[in-house]
Amino acid sequence: MFKVEDGTGLVDSTSYVAVAWADTYFADRGNTTWSDATNDDKEIALIKATDYADAMYAFVGTKASGTQALEWPRDNAYDRYLEALTGIPTVLMKAITELAVRAVSADLLDDADFSGRVKRERVEGAVEVEYVDDGVFQQKSYTYIDKLLITTGLARGKNGSTGQLKIIRV
Repeated sequence: MFKVEDGTGLVDSTSYVAVAWADTYFADRGNTTWSDATNDDKEIALIKATDYADAMYAFVGTKASGTQALEWPRDNAYDRYLEALTGIPTVLMKAITELAVRAVSADLLDDADFSGRVKRERVEGAVEVEYVDDGVFQQKSYTYIDKLLITTGLARGKNGSTGQLKIIRV
């Protein structure tokens, strides 16, 4: 059942974004992928996008209630400008909407596939060949969503990534 979180910590909400909000967002951007989808497909995509964000990002602050269905709303949550984040932040709604349009035509939750990647191979006795890791993983990455959530200070990746790089002069 599709139910939008209203910022009070509902026990049965399934999405941070209403279909009407996403419709307006994409109409303003001329996105026909979204407008071509059925209402049911849009609801499913928004639920998947919310599930993805809640699973993949560690949000600032703490859940407002132990009984709420989703990660937001949150207590003690501040953005990078130290402004209190209340209800459902607009930047989170944008990120969910961007994820949802991707979920209309693809699965967001593909697992990484590391099979078949050779790190080292021994050839004819003493000859050894080591292949350079190409750094290509099969798990999807959503750079724009990362920028929306991580660089604004709303979240960090579940792996602890803050979206910042340390630069060292040598």
